[in-house]
Amino acid sequence: MFEINENGFIRPIKPFPPREIMSEQEAVKKSVLKWKFTHSHIDDINHIGGWVSCALCHKHISGENFLQRRGCPIFTETGEVACYTTPYEEALELFDKYRAGKATKKEALDAIQKMIDYLERFLD
Repeated sequence: MFEINENGFIRPIKPFPPREIMSEQEAVKKSVLKWKFTHSHIDDINHIGGWVSCALCHKHISGENFLQRRGCPIFTETGEVACYTTPYEEALELFDKYRAGKATKKEALDAIQKMIDYLERFLD
């Protein structure tokens, strides 16, 4: 479902379905898979990928609601954009620190697992 491009970024192998077709549960499942892929390929990735590799972002971000992410379960829960105040911040920070030699692999993997666990709460 995901691959690592020549720059070390996570990308979906095939484009996500259009937002009108992709169900909420499908978007959550694909987002969980992205983080599981990150967890299992931590040493091969240079960047976690942000919205480009997030199915929830693809479903809920559009020109008219770019900053609001209307309908995104994470935005609905937190009221924050870009997954602020979620385990995403810690996962990104510790991933970057691990890649720079300033955090252990375990610390980075544990933070990524927290993001997986957080997203899995939105699955039915």
